[in-house]
Amino acid sequence: MHKMHRKSYWILRICLAIVFIWFGVDKLLSPNNWFDYVPTMINDMPFKINTFIILNGMFEVILGLMLLWRRTLYLASGVIVLFIAMITIFLGFDEVIVRNLGLLSVALALFMWKK
Repeated sequence: MHKMHRKSYWILRICLAIVFIWFGVDKLLSPNNWFDYVPTMINDMPFKINTFIILNGMFEVILGLMLLWRRTLYLASGVIVLFIAMITIFLGFDEVIVRNLGLLSVALALFMWKK
């Protein structure tokens, strides 16, 4: 069982990292595809929505890379839990949030994993 437990830990880490890196890179390469997912309150910020999406993409890539490094796993998974919780609060419940709740569950499991 211990071996299976260890494998599941790595599968969770690597898959969540891939998801965050994938979506982060997509935001960097195609920010226009993400305009519909930006909360309206961002319009009141002193920068353009495009800039916000690119910064968000960079943030997600960094979080994804942090998940792969053992020393930053705990911090990254905790930040991801908060990040996805905030997305849920600001965007409301829809089909994207259902996917995000699955990602939140994986991040929470990694955050709570015994060191």
